[in-house]
Amino acid sequence: MSRFKDERERLGYGQSELAEKIDVTRRTMSRWENEEDAPIPSDKLFLCANLGFDVQFVITGKRQTAVEQVYTEDIIAKATKGMLFDASIIKILQIRSQDDYDLLIQLMMYNLKKASDAEAAAPASEKSLPKAAGAG
Repeated sequence: MSRFKDERERLGYGQSELAEKIDVTRRTMSRWENEEDAPIPSDKLFLCANLGFDVQFVITGKRQTAVEQVYTEDIIAKATKGMLFDASIIKILQIRSQDDYDLLIQLMMYNLKKASDAEAAAPASEKSLPKAAGAG
């Protein structure tokens, strides 16, 4: 069975249904599923990806290990504000003024930008959170 067929079946599409969605004939779909060397045009792979296909798996046989979620700065800022509020409520962070709060948001956004611009030298598994003040 081909990887293309594996993906189609994983997503619950019938051969005719998928052929219609990506604007190919059922015969073309059959060729992609039955012939190892049948090329699949990139525009059709793009359409399949939009339907949930793991295109990396179809092409290489290797599943994607993680889905990267991309957030806007506005969403990150809102999430950070929520985290800071929660941290102050459970008393692991003391925010004395709105200025402290705004400064922490700015620091978070600065560090997020810095981290996204830099290449990490070590794998994430080798990094750890800094110890809290007074922790030994």
